[in-house]
Amino acid sequence: LWGAEVEDLYPRDGAAAEADQAVLAFRSVVNTESYRVDVEDEMGETVFQVETRSPEVVIPAGVLEPGTEYYWRVRGSGRRSLSGRGEALFVTLAPADAVALEAFRSAAEADGSVSALLLLAEAERSLGLYREACAVLDRVGGKAPENQHVVAAREVFACAEYGGR
Repeated sequence: LWGAEVEDLYPRDGAAAEADQAVLAFRSVVNTESYRVDVEDEMGETVFQVETRSPEVVIPAGVLEPGTEYYWRVRGSGRRSLSGRGEALFVTLAPADAVALEAFRSAAEADGSVSALLLLAEAERSLGLYREACAVLDRVGGKAPENQHVVAAREVFACAEYGGR
């Protein structure tokens, strides 16, 4: 018998991940001792699986292919039963997008200005890297907490939904 649905899976619903830097995350379920996470490729082949206690799983570099859609599933286990499950789809960035993003990310980080980092956040969001974009906005907010552009971007980007503050 399944318990609660595992919620707030990320990436999901059109979100993307960088193939060599993918992190899967979800909200912990009460009374769950461990989680099993499985990732399948477009052909339904399992490419990664792990048993963990953490609601965040780093997929090692080289496991996911760029420009590919993946299905992932998490199942929680408690003392006596399965405590929850969730599933989602995501894509990895195409190779050209990943290369362009990395170059732009390096330039924006080197510049370090609020406007450069806001542009970086928008670039990440436009590629489906929602959580990553919100992390940039969190850093920018630390530098300029009263900046109205940062406040507005956090609302537009729905950062509260993607694990932001």
